Amino acid sequence: MTIDEVISEAEIQFPISLSRSGAEELLRYIAVKLPGRVHYRTHYSRFIDPNDCSEPQTEGRALKINGDISRVGSPMVFDHFLMEPLGEDTSKLEIMNFPLVPGWELRQYRPEVRELWADTRRLVNAYFEETSSP
Repeated sequence: MTIDEVISEAEIQFPISLSRSGAEELLRYIAVKLPGRVHYRTHYSRFIDPNDCSEPQTEGRALKINGDISRVGSPMVFDHFLMEPLGEDTSKLEIMNFPLVPGWELRQYRPEVRELWADTRRLVNAYFEETSSP
């Protein structure tokens, strides 16, 4: 098993970039449809530069969301996640990652955790299909 195979299970790329509010809608969707709980923290860096022009400009950048997704019921399972930008626009989120243990093969992760990853991927895909259809 290659590291690329492990990453492909633990990484979910979004078909379109998400703003902070869009990411929060996605997390609500996951919590309701899983069903489960999502606890998250939003990190959003902003700056104001009054010297740049006649009106002070506020610009957002460096958005990241990290937290935990837990499935309620039996078996109860949870894992951490990180949503972050990939490109130059650091105010938009493009990927969700579950943490990997260096050197582990896919079979070393608990089956319940891998199922949570797969269910989250399915729900992310369903969310984008539902929100992009007319």
